[in-house]
Amino acid sequence: MRVLIIGAGNTGLQLAARLSALHHEVVIVDSSREGAARARESLDVLVIEGWGASPGVLSEAGIRGSDLVAAVTGSDEVNILACAYAAAVGVRHKIARVRNTDYLGGWPGEGLREMGVDRVVCDVEVTAKEIQNVLRLPGTVEVAELLGGRLIVLGIRVRPGSPLAGRRLEELS
Repeated sequence: MRVLIIGAGNTGLQLAARLSALHHEVVIVDSSREGAARARESLDVLVIEGWGASPGVLSEAGIRGSDLVAAVTGSDEVNILACAYAAAVGVRHKIARVRNTDYLGGWPGEGLREMGVDRVVCDVEVTAKEIQNVLRLPGTVEVAELLGGRLIVLGIRVRPGSPLAGRRLEELS
């Protein structure tokens, strides 16, 4: 799969490293000379220095042949515009990091989806939900919601010597 990542900050670099390790073809676009240099030094991927919302830069990065675009810059507007352009040229999967929650609601229809964004990752929402889970479910180390929140899977740490240590879940009552 060919993946175009816009933004070479921590999120973009981690994502690129993981996808590259899984043998996906990864291209990174970053507007800063420093970000592009950091990506070139740490990863064996194509790196293009340029503004992530520029159709010319995105064309140079091969957006038309990409299967997925992940726009994870620090600018919501760049991320949304990059996904809109990706949608216009037929990219199948478009993911944007959006930090301003004002972009997440209040629009007629489906909001950002109408602008070409398939999936939105909102750091603020994820962080708030994680804090809410910690407060609501103290003692858990991980909380995963499945089936739209109808099923919650909890991860807990069992200390050595605990009566629960080494026992299967079905053995507990």
